[in-house]
Amino acid sequence: MDKEFISFLKQYNIYNKEIVDSFYNNSLRYDSEIDGEIGLNMCIYAINDDDVLVDLKACVPCIKNYKTMLVNVHEYIHYYIMYKKLGKKVIIGRNCELLPLVYEKLFIMEKNDDALNRYAEKLDRIIKKDNNPDYIYALEYRDKLIDLLYKKKFLKK
Repeated sequence: MDKEFISFLKQYNIYNKEIVDSFYNNSLRYDSEIDGEIGLNMCIYAINDDDVLVDLKACVPCIKNYKTMLVNVHEYIHYYIMYKKLGKKVIIGRNCELLPLVYEKLFIMEKNDDALNRYAEKLDRIIKKDNNPDYIYALEYRDKLIDLLYKKKFLKK
């Protein structure tokens, strides 16, 4: 499954060997099969008193299926964006979830898997129920951005 994950990153031009190696080396990976659910997933940013990003870690499930790969796609996008900002002053704002949700949606559309679609719909319902403004903003603009990418022929159906 890891090869398929790398293939997806390459297909959408978000593969960078240095960043992928760092993502794998600086991630706490857990076995989601233990409890049947996917647990705590996140990127953790260490920012000093001057708002400079000094370190980056991730917590993700081992990739065993499309569901766990989807989680890795989401967290990798966070990691990819922030890795490029290591050593620089950062502001983490409202749009921090937009690109991870866009790439999630692209992954879901590409796989066209019923179980994955149900899982993604469940995640969207949870986001709407929790009413977190960062995720609501990202959901609102995710589909608009993907539609625009198709219209401008950056993506092919």
